[in-house]
Amino acid sequence: MSSLSELKSRKLGLIELISMGCGVYLKNLKPILLLFCTIYFPLLIILSALNPENTNKT
Repeated sequence: MSSLSELKSRKLGLIELISMGCGVYLKNLKPILLLFCTIYFPLLIILSALNPENTNKT
């Protein structure tokens, strides 16, 4: 919550905003990756099963 109070109390520069954004992203990296893998990998498997012509042909 300190980031929000800093944003409200003063104007921040672009570099400060980027560094705060990176900090929030790195702090929440595990939930972000978990959500990404939970959605992306099953969707990838389903789509590859529906499109068998995209598999390796010999």
